Amino acid sequence: MTWFRRLRLGGNSGVLIVFIVLVLAGFGLIRPAYLTGSNLSNILVQATPVAIAAIGMTYVILLADIDLSIGSTMYLSVVVATMLTSSSSALMITPSVWVYPVAIVTGLILGSVNAALISVLRINALIVSLGALYAYQGIGLALTGAGTQLTSGPITWLGTAKAGGTYVVVLLTIAASILAAAFLKFRSNGRLLYAIGSDPRSAKESGLSRPRARFVAFGLAGVCAAVAGLINVGQDGTLDATLGSDFAFTVITAVVVGGTSLFGGRGTVLGSMLGALLLAAIENGLNVINASIYVYDVVQGVVLVAAILFGAASQKAGFRAAAGKLFWTRQTLEKGA
Repeated sequence: MTWFRRLRLGGNSGVLIVFIVLVLAGFGLIRPAYLTGSNLSNILVQATPVAIAAIGMTYVILLADIDLSIGSTMYLSVVVATMLTSSSSALMITPSVWVYPVAIVTGLILGSVNAALISVLRINALIVSLGALYAYQGIGLALTGAGTQLTSGPITWLGTAKAGGTYVVVLLTIAASILAAAFLKFRSNGRLLYAIGSDPRSAKESGLSRPRARFVAFGLAGVCAAVAGLINVGQDGTLDATLGSDFAFTVITAVVVGGTSLFGGRGTVLGSMLGALLLAAIENGLNVINASIYVYDVVQGVVLVAAILFGAASQKAGFRAAAGKLFWTRQTLEKGA
């Protein structure tokens, strides 16, 4: 079991890798076609929207906050961007290449609005993001008439383009996760998220700015939501009124499964990426074996609850270990004295 303990030193990442391998092997035994190269590639592509959005959500949850509006932010960002940059007809929209920066800026603004409401008005993040969920969704539906439109032109490139035989969205997700992880580890603003999330009161007494950290976290969450929306629309070739529906729950599940604590201060971008990959592998496997469409929701709920229980057990074990070490140190010092 030494190898298993070593895996766990990196948080939940080692455990998740084991689970992903077991899921792949299990579905592969049931349906060998599941393990073909093309299907494994599909799993990676399928995971990218959730993985991208999970980067921003990781930052938010590290602060002990939550963003339930990430799906609506995704939808409204793409709607605004396509309306401002496209020549459209009743059934077809063809945005220009400017759809990408416009969507990203819109997502940044929407995320910053959430941060401002939470920090300036001192409203709970859960309440603000729940209100934003309905507000952003309602604005998007009003602008589109709740209709579905086909898309063409540059907006489809991100979801379908390849570079060296690998989908661009996969390369983008890898690059974004590396940058996001490096920011958390090596930049003072990144380490600030851990410090504030671990102990908000002590952080405040130390002069650490939680509002500034919130603008970083929620702004990034908005940007990631917009990029995820562009990927989804590019892959599907349609801008549908259901875009982003239930998306927040899937993203939060991926982040929590990846080992990020809902109480803040603990988690990694790598864990969130693996959580998104695990959910994609399960969803793809259920599709391959022709399971009921409702089974995935059940499985996702079970996985989320199991991850929360595992995280709580790990945290308690960590507290016990820390308390034991403190007691042993005190005893040693007393004997030495």
